[in-house]
Amino acid sequence: MSKRWGAFAVVLSAVILLPLAARGEGAAAAAARKQATEMYQALVRGDLETFVGYMHPTITEMMGGKAKAIETTRKAMAASAAQGLTATKATVAPVQQLVQVAPAKLQVIIPADVIMSGKDAEVRQRSFLLGFSSDGGKTWKFVDSGSSGGDALRKVIPECSPALKIPPRSKPEVIRRGASAH
Repeated sequence: MSKRWGAFAVVLSAVILLPLAARGEGAAAAAARKQATEMYQALVRGDLETFVGYMHPTITEMMGGKAKAIETTRKAMAASAAQGLTATKATVAPVQQLVQVAPAKLQVIIPADVIMSGKDAEVRQRSFLLGFSSDGGKTWKFVDSGSSGGDALRKVIPECSPALKIPPRSKPEVIRRGASAH
C-alpha cells in the first residue's frame, strides 16, 4: 500500500504543484512586463520620476543618484526634441527569458520598442531590458542591454545570471512617412 501511496504522491505533486509553480513564473513574467510597460509609458509622458524609479539601482548610482539621473534623462530628451524627435509610443513584448538565480531572485529579458516621432519620420529603437526582482517577481528594476549586449552589461552589473542570453540593442530603424528605410 505504501508503494501505491508513493506513486500517488508523485502524480499528485505533478498535477497540483507543477501548475502552481508554472503559474508563479507566469505571474512573475506578467508583473515584469507590466512594470516595464509602466516604465516606458512614464518616459513617453515625461514622468521621469517614475521612469528613473524603475531603473536598476546600480545605474541610478552611476548617474549620480536619482536627482542626477532624472536631470540627465531630461537633458537627453530635450536634446532629442531639439533635433525634432520626441518619444511618442513604447511597446513591451512578452518576457523572452526568465531565470531563477536564488529562491526569491529572478531575472528576465524583455524586448521593448520606443518610437520617436519627428516631422518627416519616426525612429523605432528596439532594445532589450534586463529585469531584476528580489521578491519572487512582485517588483522589478530594469536596465537596457545597451548596444554591446551581455558582456558589457555584466561588467557593470556582475549579478547578471550567466544563463541569460542578453542580446545587444538593435540599430534604430528610421521609418519615413509613407516608406520604410534603415
